[in-house]
Amino acid sequence: YSMAVSKIIVVRSRLDRCLAYIRNPEKTSLGTELALAGHTEDETVCLETAFNCQLGTAYQEMLETKARWGREGARHVQGYHIIQPFSPGEVTPEQAHSIGTEFVRRYLAGQYEAVVTTHLDRDHLHNHIVFNPVSLLDGHMYRNNFTDYFRDIRGVTDELCKENGLSIVEPKGHGKSYIEWKDE
Repeated sequence: YSMAVSKIIVVRSRLDRCLAYIRNPEKTSLGTELALAGHTEDETVCLETAFNCQLGTAYQEMLETKARWGREGARHVQGYHIIQPFSPGEVTPEQAHSIGTEFVRRYLAGQYEAVVTTHLDRDHLHNHIVFNPVSLLDGHMYRNNFTDYFRDIRGVTDELCKENGLSIVEPKGHGKSYIEWKDE
């Protein structure tokens, strides 16, 4: 990755596995850095934050929200998974995590249960944001479409990167229409 370009993935099954993957302490632990700073293994810190739910019970709470609004069942999207990568060496683990949590504050605006983790297991730090598609406030479903991606997800990420002095991908040209893309 050359900088933060977020992508969103629809979780159609096994939201519990998705949450377990993003919370894997081997990926989110500051253990190596803390060990170098003289901390013990008992003081392991993982870069994980939950919004409108608790880390340990996020999956169950998301299921309860779906049930409360009659949105449980296989025909519904189980969740959304946003990945927010950063250029190698451009951010600290804490700064990356701070950007992920601020993204949730701004974009999901307290309406959805969400978990943000920062993975440190690659040369580029990256955030994982998994959220319930059912609003805990009114039961409305989050709608994922192309316009929302560019205006909202990418827009908020770009705004946060600019505020933090990080690089963003500048669009080149106007892109291709669906017909142009399909013809190729």
